[in-house]
Amino acid sequence: MNHENTTPFATPVIQPKDAPAMVRKIGKTTYKVRVHFSGTSRETMSDKIKRMLKNEVSKFNALQEHLWYNGLHAHQSTKEEAMLYEEKEKAEIERVYSVFQDYIRTSPYLEWVWSDKIGYILIVISTEKRYVEEGIVILNAEMLCDRLLSEIFTDVMTLTQSGHTYYEVDPQERAGIERHWKPYIDQLPEYAGLCDKQFEAPQ
Repeated sequence: MNHENTTPFATPVIQPKDAPAMVRKIGKTTYKVRVHFSGTSRETMSDKIKRMLKNEVSKFNALQEHLWYNGLHAHQSTKEEAMLYEEKEKAEIERVYSVFQDYIRTSPYLEWVWSDKIGYILIVISTEKRYVEEGIVILNAEMLCDRLLSEIFTDVMTLTQSGHTYYEVDPQERAGIERHWKPYIDQLPEYAGLCDKQFEAPQ
């Protein structure tokens, strides 16, 4: 007869290696994260929920403070903006930006920011790597329009996967690019001449 002591109602502790796993792929690397709870913790589920809610409230309050500070800071920066751009040029940059605003907002590769030190900056980013690839200081409205037309050009050519450079596009590819440009150029007809320059071969 086996006289070994047993505990009939004991719940086995899940060891880390047997714990539920969450698999997440970031880039080319796959991460496996195991979740387990301490067997010695005295915190009840109610305590855990209260702690999580308290943390979320703290985060929300911090966000509110951040937004309030940035709003105040943006209001105070008006004088600095006037020093970096002539009033007419600044208004024209903002007009061009307003036309492309939705494109920039939805693009995973672009961000638009203001610097009190150097002015408007178009940032080329990688959301996958959380990396800034390039920061372009916008000097005038034409420069902004030209760069955004180029970005749309690149988007279309990436979808075609033809491997053509910008001066090797065939008539069908060119028509597709111009079709994507049209909603913007219709609102900015004075910049239509920038379109043809996008196809010019390097000298």
